[in-house]
This record gives sequence, C-alpha cells and structure tokens, in this order.
Amino acid sequence: MQQPRARRRQGSFSEYAVVPAERLYPLRAADPVAAVAAFHPAATAFIALHHRARVRAGDTLVIGGAAGSIGSCALSFAKEAGLRVIATARPSDHDRCRRLGADVVLDFTGPALAEQVQAVAPEGVDVYWDTSGRVQLASVPPVMAAGGRILVTAGREPQADFPWWAFYTRDLTVSGFVISLATAAELADAARAINRRLAGPGFAVRVAETVPLAETARAHALVESGEARGRVVVTMST
Repeated sequence: MQQPRARRRQGSFSEYAVVPAERLYPLRAADPVAAVAAFHPAATAFIALHHRARVRAGDTLVIGGAAGSIGSCALSFAKEAGLRVIATARPSDHDRCRRLGADVVLDFTGPALAEQVQAVAPEGVDVYWDTSGRVQLASVPPVMAAGGRILVTAGREPQADFPWWAFYTRDLTVSGFVISLATAAELADAARAINRRLAGPGFAVRVAETVPLAETARAHALVESGEARGRVVVTMST
C-alpha cells in the first residue's frame, strides 16, 4: 500500500538532505532565521485561506488564536486579501492583533465568545478558523453566514455534540487541513506569497530561541514544555 505523501519525506534534522526540485524555492530574505521561523506558519496560513477556505475580498473572517505563529500570519494574509478580520486572543495580545490590522479583537478566554462574535458580525461570519484548537466546534455554526466555511487545523480533545441543524440549514462546510499533505503546487504558490512579504512588511512571527543542531533534543524539550512563546529555530554551522 502506498504511504501518504507526508510519510515519504525525510526529517529535517540533518546537515544534508536530498529534496525534489519541485519542493525547493528561492529565498530572497536577508535574515534566514526569520525566514525559517515564518515559512511553516505562513505557508499553513496562505494555503488554508486561499486553497481551502477560498477567501474573497469582503469576507468576514474569525481567527482564533490570532497572536500565535499561524494566527498572526493568517491575519497578515487576510488583510492583504481585503478581508474583515475578527481576531480572538488573550488580553495581553490584543494590541499586537490590532497592530497587525485586526478590525475587531475579542478575548477568547472570556465567557460567551459566540455571543460576542454575533454582536460584531450580526450578518454572520464567512470563514471561521480557530488556530488554537481551544474553541468548541459546536459553538461555531450558529455564528456563521449562509454558505460559510469552517477550517479545522488544531485540537485533539473530544468535542461536544455537534449542532447539525445549525450546520446544514446554513449550507456550511468544514474542511480539515494539515500542511504536511499540501501539494507541491500549493506550497510553491505559498512560497511566492511568502517571498513577496519577506521582501516587504514581513511577518510578526515570534522567535523564542535559536539553538545549535547539537542541542536539538533541548529544542524539542523546550517546545514540548509549552514554555516557549514563539518558534524555536535550530541552526547549523556554516
């Protein structure tokens, strides 16, 4: 049986690797650490918005966890595409979301988040993307506009019973997306968009720490601890 595309790829913790030419992209950024930190979340954001949700100018988009790596990249690409963005984040990150262009910022830790979304988008939301995995999917259909799209890219915990009536009577769709299954063409499209932004405004991806290749185990431990606020970048000697 043929393995899924993601399982046929090599790992990244080596000094040399053989990579198909279709998965190599020119990089114009002057700062390689910033580029490496941004590429995964930015590619995820671009492909999810443009190839899965197929956003259109004028859409209203909710980004849950908008201050995180993927959320902040999604916010940048969404504003670039002419979307109205409702960002949710913890209060300490609200100013950060506003600086990135969010039209409305809500506290995802507070009660009645769905009611707050309905209050600022009474006509309904076109695309809802919780990048954090904290939002219960059952709370989303009632805030959606007819024909809305829901993106699922995070979360492993069991979910509450799903409101099928609110789902199908609004003609909604739910799309699951993981970047490891993105096609070469989708990644190439994302790479062009990422290069364009790296040459201009860039991304607001935080880099928590850089560690040398010999300390890869420590990098993993740092990420798994949940204490790193931002990306952990492994560097190699030149």
